[in-house]
Amino acid sequence: MTIRNWLFLFVTTLALGGVAALLIGFLLELFMGEMGLDLSQRLLAGLLFGAVAQMGFFAYLIFNWVASGFFRKDFWFHAVQVLLLLLVLGEVVVFGYLADAEGRILVPEALVGFITLAAGLLVAFWKMKLTNGRGFVPALFFMVVATLLESGTALKQDSLMMMLYTVLTILVCNAWQILWIHRLVAPPKAEGGKGRKKKGVAAPAAAGSKK
Repeated sequence: MTIRNWLFLFVTTLALGGVAALLIGFLLELFMGEMGLDLSQRLLAGLLFGAVAQMGFFAYLIFNWVASGFFRKDFWFHAVQVLLLLLVLGEVVVFGYLADAEGRILVPEALVGFITLAAGLLVAFWKMKLTNGRGFVPALFFMVVATLLESGTALKQDSLMMMLYTVLTILVCNAWQILWIHRLVAPPKAEGGKGRKKKGVAAPAAAGSKK
């Protein structure tokens, strides 16, 4: 990946986070009541969510690159990702219901987990259509696990509106990144018919980008 491509992904993710935060905030207030944040605060929160999503995506690329060296076959690497996905999702959904006996209202937390899973499945199918079948599990893993981990602080609140505000904004940012990365790390085309390639900064291979 070239520096230009990385800057493109960084800037567009930040911008998308800001726009998504404004739109999602408007829709949530329309259906759920007053949020308590003005436009500047929502925009700032969206930019922050975009930056958090970027850091999470970079960590995922490193994880994907390192783990690919340990697991020579996709089956085992995908199996580990599915296991981790179930553990994280179970922590949010199952233990959320069990902890409700302590007096906290955690049913919204479980609802957010199901919404994240549904969005992750949709994006994973889309990623598979754009690349190949190998991209489904990594995309689903990133969309669910990364989103829930990045939204960890929001999930501890009692406000369903703030949970949805945070998770949905980060979901939009993560979907944008995972659906674009294979385009940005594709091998550069030869120049002038001489087979010379542009120089760039190496980046971990995008999940599902190989055919």
